[in-house]
Amino acid sequence: MTSQRWAVFQTNTTENIDENKRHIERLLESDDAIQSEVWVFPECSGYRYMGKGLLKFFKRTDNIVPWFQELAKCHQKWLIMGSFFEKVEGQRKAYNTCVVINPEGDIVETYRKIHLFDVDVESISMRESSAFLPGDSPKIVQIGPFKIGLSICFDCRFPELYRVYADEGCDVVVIPSSFTTPTGMLHWHTLCRARAIENQCYVVAPNQSGIGANQVPTYGHSMIVDPSGSIVQEAPQEGESVLSYVLKKECIQAIRHTFPVLECRRIGKGRSI
Repeated sequence: MTSQRWAVFQTNTTENIDENKRHIERLLESDDAIQSEVWVFPECSGYRYMGKGLLKFFKRTDNIVPWFQELAKCHQKWLIMGSFFEKVEGQRKAYNTCVVINPEGDIVETYRKIHLFDVDVESISMRESSAFLPGDSPKIVQIGPFKIGLSICFDCRFPELYRVYADEGCDVVVIPSSFTTPTGMLHWHTLCRARAIENQCYVVAPNQSGIGANQVPTYGHSMIVDPSGSIVQEAPQEGESVLSYVLKKECIQAIRHTFPVLECRRIGKGRSI
């Protein structure tokens, strides 16, 4: 097998977990979801803090991750659960953690967001480090024919992470996000395309729509970018939707053969100043 159909989910997740589950269940009825082998959800896909109450953290055994595990098992899909806010015993702060689940419902890999969103957006201060701890290592998972590098949202601004994945031979990188509208209008398309072009891999980037943290709107425009940097599927800015596309190993190989930029590098892997 050298190809695989993936589905990308754009959601408008809120603080109401039960309502979020109902919205996802409706999206799963679409042909794009049913016909795909791999499902990828945005950052904060089960619960998204909007600043309306107390920020909640969750153990892996609480009511978010097991629900996604049951979805994967029931539908026999690989599932990349964008992220959840992972409570860690003895820690006041949480991790923003991506979970990869196989069709048997087993967790096969987790990735903790390395780069935390500490910026000022249109006079609103966003300080993820006040509530979250940074992860400390890239993570790779094999799904069918594809080697996949994991990341979350703000990570996409740090190309050195994706160069690690390129050096390890990754075919796909996923960037589940809750990317804000102000920053998305400036950089979302450029960053996702750049990560694909410079590493000659697919970029799968589900994003949230609607209102996110601190009441800042999120940008939507979930997308799949091919290894040439072309956007092959894209959602609108508003609303929930499902995209699907067949990822092909041959497409990656053809681009890397025609433009062998990873082999032409003069600075990077194996070199030092």
